[in-house]
Amino acid sequence: MILSLLALLAQAPASDVAAGDEANYRRCVALVQSDPERAVASAEDWRLHGGGLFARQCLGQAYARLERWQPAAVAFEQAAREAETEKDPRRADFWVQAGNAWLAANDGVKARNAFDAALAAGSLSEALRGEVLLRIATLDGIQPGALRELDEALNRLLAGGKASKRPSLGGSKAAAEIMTLLGPDAEVGAIERIREANPELADRIAEQMFTFDDLERLDDRSLQSLLREVAGDMLIVALKGADPALRERIFRNMSQRAAETLRDDLESRGPVRIVEVEAQQKEILKIAKRLADEGQIALGGGADAFL
Repeated sequence: MILSLLALLAQAPASDVAAGDEANYRRCVALVQSDPERAVASAEDWRLHGGGLFARQCLGQAYARLERWQPAAVAFEQAAREAETEKDPRRADFWVQAGNAWLAANDGVKARNAFDAALAAGSLSEALRGEVLLRIATLDGIQPGALRELDEALNRLLAGGKASKRPSLGGSKAAAEIMTLLGPDAEVGAIERIREANPELADRIAEQMFTFDDLERLDDRSLQSLLREVAGDMLIVALKGADPALRERIFRNMSQRAAETLRDDLESRGPVRIVEVEAQQKEILKIAKRLADEGQIALGGGADAFL
């Protein structure tokens, strides 16, 4: 874990260091490898004399080399904020480095905040975006004991995203919610990267990207085509755990007689185990995926790729 984080943190997004700072930057980075204690002092001195965000970035690398993760994370965050002020696209890379450092410091909350900021910046490469989503998806397994409630909206900075409250620190559901906002092309790259590292995790994320209640997003023609393929008893059990809005959409896309019969069956049907409800919902989603693959219905969004 430590070695992989050190490798990631050492990848400096410094391709456009100003000519006057290039010598200082190279000297500082060389010191990180040979004498990280001196690198800390050198970076601090450079920062005090106008070194800017690259002095802070080198300072973060030096602290990371010494495995002093908290000051490393702070330095990377300061570099990211300065880059944001300057509208520098490398701010996303600095936020990723901050997130990785907070992970090593066992502060999952701050790591998640940094990773959210990196995604919100909108300038991550496809590979790095996949890495960030992989780390978010596995945050639940490494988070420290007690976590305070997270009240920031995840999507407030994502271009074109809808505002929503962030429900959890991390995990497959959190990663799935983020990916639904990234657009189909970004979704594909991210899920492929996660699948390379953890196929089972990728499958869980894919399942959570299009759920049974998401069927409400189907247009009327697609929903009617789907209903024609679903057995009545399967639909009754599945709707036991459905959102009321989805139920009403389904009733409106049936004949009056069929809708009344379905309502009566739902009311008269006794309690059903959650596991049975979920099983029938998954079967209906499989039918929806088959129909989408055959071109008979349109699921919408990126669901076609991952369901």
